[in-house]
Amino acid sequence: MFILSNTMRILLFMAIIYQCTSCQDKSAGQFITIDFGGFTLVAPAGWNKLEIRGIDSYVGGLSNGIDTLIFDFGDYSYDFRDENPDKQLFAVDTVNGKIVSMTKPRKAGDGTIGIYINHAYDDSHFNLIGSGIHDEQTVFEIFRSIRFKDSDTTVNAVLFAQKFKQTKYPSVKTLFVMNCAGCHSNSDQTLVGPGLTNIDPHRFFRWFFDTSYAYTPNSPNDSYGTGYHRSAFYDLSREDVEALIRFSEKK
Repeated sequence: MFILSNTMRILLFMAIIYQCTSCQDKSAGQFITIDFGGFTLVAPAGWNKLEIRGIDSYVGGLSNGIDTLIFDFGDYSYDFRDENPDKQLFAVDTVNGKIVSMTKPRKAGDGTIGIYINHAYDDSHFNLIGSGIHDEQTVFEIFRSIRFKDSDTTVNAVLFAQKFKQTKYPSVKTLFVMNCAGCHSNSDQTLVGPGLTNIDPHRFFRWFFDTSYAYTPNSPNDSYGTGYHRSAFYDLSREDVEALIRFSEKK
């Protein structure tokens, strides 16, 4: 019969506690890939897919029972234009070859945390948004893992989610990329719309602000230009548009 001394009992008990703790830490450090069909992402074990019925876009989410993130993948994904800059911070970054915009609250847990990708895949926009989330680091790790079918996993930000600022557009280049690059080049090349260097600056400005300016047969681009740009980019200020005009003139 083998009898354990008090010292051996203590050592054995400590070893069992250590093994259990190690198992818990290992489990807590595990990550899973969640496939939503149009894209995938990686989340810590314990986060589960949410099925949500959308009307005119693909909607869904994921949750760990405490925090929840909801995505909208379609034509009308929210791009944070209505977020209050007095309460929110903004950043532009790169995730697997996609230029993304992000927002987070100035005070963790007191506002919106989200990522938005203009023309994420096949002309559809994408966002993934949460509210009241304190564990921002986990959320940013989830954001950084998002992959679409055409994502380039070799192109990523070196310091991801480290450059949040008080303004949504920290530079005129960012202003152009987030609002114009999906349809216009900053050259004379025509994409969906004409290159910015081919647009008359006065007409460009009227598209946004001159409500007395109407479409005429002699200005074929203006039928689409006035209605679409005034409704889609209502949050751009006069200074923003003037900066875009100067940006295009530098070419």
